[in-house]
Amino acid sequence: MNLLASIRESLRSLRANRMRSGLTMLGIFIGIGAVIAMSSVGFGVQKSMTSEFEALGSDKLEIFSGSVTQNVRNQKQLSASDVEAIRKVPFVAAVSSTLQLGNATVSREDISSASPVTGVDAGYFETQGASFAAGRGFSEKESASGAFVAVIGSDIRKRFFSDETEAAIGRSIRINNQVYTVVGVLNPKNSGMGGSLNRAVLVPMGTMENRLLPAQRGKRQTIGVKVRTNLISITAAEKEIKDVLREQHGIEANGADDFSIMNIGTYLETFNQVFTVFVLFMSAVSGISLVVGGIGIMNIMLVTVTERTKEIGLRKAIGANSGNIRMQFLIESAVLSLVGGILGILFGIALAYLIGFIASSMGYPIDPVINPMMILSACGFSIMIGIFFGVYPAGRAAALQPVIALRTE
Repeated sequence: MNLLASIRESLRSLRANRMRSGLTMLGIFIGIGAVIAMSSVGFGVQKSMTSEFEALGSDKLEIFSGSVTQNVRNQKQLSASDVEAIRKVPFVAAVSSTLQLGNATVSREDISSASPVTGVDAGYFETQGASFAAGRGFSEKESASGAFVAVIGSDIRKRFFSDETEAAIGRSIRINNQVYTVVGVLNPKNSGMGGSLNRAVLVPMGTMENRLLPAQRGKRQTIGVKVRTNLISITAAEKEIKDVLREQHGIEANGADDFSIMNIGTYLETFNQVFTVFVLFMSAVSGISLVVGGIGIMNIMLVTVTERTKEIGLRKAIGANSGNIRMQFLIESAVLSLVGGILGILFGIALAYLIGFIASSMGYPIDPVINPMMILSACGFSIMIGIFFGVYPAGRAAALQPVIALRTE
């Protein structure tokens, strides 16, 4: 019997025992489906997060108050003088800083909510890679004079202004009962690195220091730096800025930093490595059900050998050799596993898109990544599982003696 005829015979056998074949394929179906769904969603999340990091730019540095080794109470805050010292560094293209009021009352007419309000420099929008759906950012003059103007994120715009985005420009909101004119609305960003900008209420730094948080005048929580990478590598820039801040803070040569610098490029590389390992690990855990499915196939094939003992004896009596019998049962096992794998692939793809749809409806857009190589690998792995767990039953079938097999009732 040639290969094509063996495959046809295998499919005929599967159709003749639909219920048993379906239950046998269940483990492979679930295993392959789980691996495909997990991998597709996982790499979709990785792609989304990578685009968020890249939007910030590989030429950006983010500086935070304190370090992981410091007690929170003893952490020294960054300051406006730190910003000015960094601004003087030749390779710095832009620098900005933030100072946040954590719990302000933002309202308009009869709508009110508690929301953080952040004071930012005029260069903030450039260093953060933010873009405008309507309006503009702050001018240096507005920041210095403490102007009553605000830039809002897309979620804030939807909450307080139900009509078109452009209609929010020039209208007013209240922050702690002070009236502010909206001069800009930010474009929506995927939840993740830039997701907080959707819920942002931003005011000029001078306004924050003079009107909302005078007790924190001169203090800064974060500093963003855009580096001219045509003049210096981002790693070298990070080292030089660290030296500038250590000098600013009077830290001795053997003293620990009282600030932290995040290099977006390095962080992205580390994130991709860690997340890839995580996705592969979770896929491997999901793949345990493949082993269970393979054991199920082996058990069913052993039952099939017992049921078809007389058929095996008859085929051997009319000329089939042990190799033909072994090949027939190996092909049946492989086809059984492959069909389960193909159905599992379809299920996994559908499940991945369902998860993506649910996540997107909750404000966390995920676009599952369906890799053709992953599909081909799943098919190949299904066949390998079928062959591996079909070897023992096929060997049992091939070892049957025709005379003994024909006597079996």
